[in-house]
Amino acid sequence: MNTVRSAILLTLAGLLLVGAYASVVGAIPLVVAYAGNVQDQINPNQTVVQGNATMVPPVTTTLAPISHSAEPSSAPVSNGAPAVDAPLLAVLAVLVIALSAIMILRRNARKADLPIGRCLMMLFLVALLSVGSMPSAFAIPSTQLTVTRTQWDVGPWVGLIDIVFDSSSDTVYFTERFEDNVARLVPSTNVITEWAAPSYSPYGITVDSSGNVYFTERTNGKVARLDPSTNVITEWTIPAANPELGGIVFDSSSDTVYFIEEIAYKIGRLDPSTNVITEWTLTTSPAYAIAVDSSGNVYFFIGYAGKVGRLDPSTNVITEWTIPAAGDIAVDSSGNVYFTERSAGKVGRLVPSTNVITEWTIPTSSSHPSGIAVDSSGNVYFTESDAEKVGRLVPSTNVITEWTIGTGGIPDAITIDPSGNVYFTDPDMQSICRLS
Repeated sequence: MNTVRSAILLTLAGLLLVGAYASVVGAIPLVVAYAGNVQDQINPNQTVVQGNATMVPPVTTTLAPISHSAEPSSAPVSNGAPAVDAPLLAVLAVLVIALSAIMILRRNARKADLPIGRCLMMLFLVALLSVGSMPSAFAIPSTQLTVTRTQWDVGPWVGLIDIVFDSSSDTVYFTERFEDNVARLVPSTNVITEWAAPSYSPYGITVDSSGNVYFTERTNGKVARLDPSTNVITEWTIPAANPELGGIVFDSSSDTVYFIEEIAYKIGRLDPSTNVITEWTLTTSPAYAIAVDSSGNVYFFIGYAGKVGRLDPSTNVITEWTIPAAGDIAVDSSGNVYFTERSAGKVGRLVPSTNVITEWTIPTSSSHPSGIAVDSSGNVYFTESDAEKVGRLVPSTNVITEWTIGTGGIPDAITIDPSGNVYFTDPDMQSICRLS
């Protein structure tokens, strides 16, 4: 039985070795599968709010833009997996111990010990096959995902706020609130061009299908449109007094733009073809993020009330769902609404057709997720402002992958190009970054 005892000791040593290795490199892995926490169905509240339409004559200004080159810096970014192949090392450790035990059993074991030896070898095989599917508490990263971070420094203390990718020109537009500029980055040439906002404080930004850039001028209550091909900026003044404008989004189904009036507690719509602005008043609290689905329904986050709202402009009906918490909001091609839960460290999904909310907990604690965007494949990307990371959720597999961006800054607003490259603002480092 000395041989059997030796084999048992070797078995325990192997399990301890794998467990210890997992505790060092993968106890809290940065590639984690989470089962979504599906809450009970939520019965929404519906309210009919009549839109107030106003004809607003626009003001047009021609600007001379300023262009400069911003040489980028690039660096590989790992998802935190060790430089060596972690699963391979674990498998090799188990194999070495198993082979040692087999050698001992074959050379020294008595016939009576053989059934026990076979059981031990079966245990080794089970351990070998289960290495890749260990629970998350002892998980070893199954792959080492590495992307390249490219960083363009914009300038000192420009006050980066929002960002959007224009697929018609393969360029990135963003707002510089402190410098009162709307800017464009051409990644292929590293050229940044800036246009001064006539009424200052540019905030939210969006792009229409023709490459025209719309943005809100927060302090002076105006929505503006920039035509980059002519350098002409057109402004529309919002009817409400001191509306404190926030986010803005283009609706391709109607060729209109929707925007948030935070202090006025309203959702606004501008039809550039008729110069008509329509406003819908919210009854509970102001909105802080906005998105539009393919049918023209407008979704927004109602801050103080802890709700996601939906406006159907064709019926003037606002539907509200009470949610745990939210920060930013995005809608995928199927009409699913994704949002970040900043204080709870989660990503949530609302399925409006079933009123079901699903949540995924982000592996990094106290990450404070901020911006969110969905790519054409349904992958959800989000920034973690307090963890210096960008994360990706694959809802179909419940897998969350995180990348530490390595700039020492704060990733915030986020957008995705058609090729799946992820662009985001880093207000702390005053730079635009790309993961590719």
